[in-house]
Amino acid sequence: MTTKTWRWCELIVLFVLVPSTLVLPVFPIFLVLLAASAIMYTVIIAKRKKLFNKSSLLAIPRNAPWQHMLLRFAIFTFVSSGLMAIYMPEKLFIVPLQNPAMWLAITFFYSIFSVYPQEFIYRYFFFQRYQELLSSTHLFIALNALVFCIAHLVFDNAFILVLTLVGGILFGLTYRRTQSLMFTSIEHSLYGVWLFTIGAGEILAFPMPK
Repeated sequence: MTTKTWRWCELIVLFVLVPSTLVLPVFPIFLVLLAASAIMYTVIIAKRKKLFNKSSLLAIPRNAPWQHMLLRFAIFTFVSSGLMAIYMPEKLFIVPLQNPAMWLAITFFYSIFSVYPQEFIYRYFFFQRYQELLSSTHLFIALNALVFCIAHLVFDNAFILVLTLVGGILFGLTYRRTQSLMFTSIEHSLYGVWLFTIGAGEILAFPMPK
C-alpha cells in the first residue's frame, strides 16, 4: 500500500467512519473509547511525524489578518443579533444577564477544551497530514469543511450541519492563510461564544439557564 493510499484510508477512518459511528445506538462507553482512541492516534502521529513543536501551538503571525477577521465577525454579530431579536427575543442575551458566572465558566471551558482541540485535529493535523492528497486548494478546503461537518452529525440537527459546513470553510481558509492554530482557534471561539452569548446556545448543546 502506497503512502498516499494509506493516508486516504486513515482520513476516511478517522474523519468519516469514527464520527459517523458516534450516532449509532450503542453503549456510550464504547463511543467515548472510540472517540478517545481516534484523538490519541492523531496526537501520537503528529508527535511521531514531528508535525508540530511547542512554539507552533501558540504562535500568531505578525501579519495575521485581524482586521478582516474582526470585520467578518462584526457582520455576523449584527445579523445574528437581529435574527434573535426577531425570532427569539425572550432568549436574547439570557445567559450573561441571568447567570454571568455560568457564562464566564462555559466561555472559558469551550474556548480551551473544545475549540482548541477541534482546531488542532481539524485544521492543524488535517492540513499537515493530508494537504498533499489533493492538488486543488479549493477541493482540499471543501474536504476539510465536509469532514468538520460530519464531526457534528452527533447533534442530529440540520442547522448545525449547515453552520459547521460554512464554519469549516471559513476556518479552513483562515488556517490556510495564517498557518496559525491559535489565530484560527480565536476566530472559532468568537463565533461559538457569541452564539452562546445571544441565547442561541441550545442549538450547539450549550447548557442554558432554566
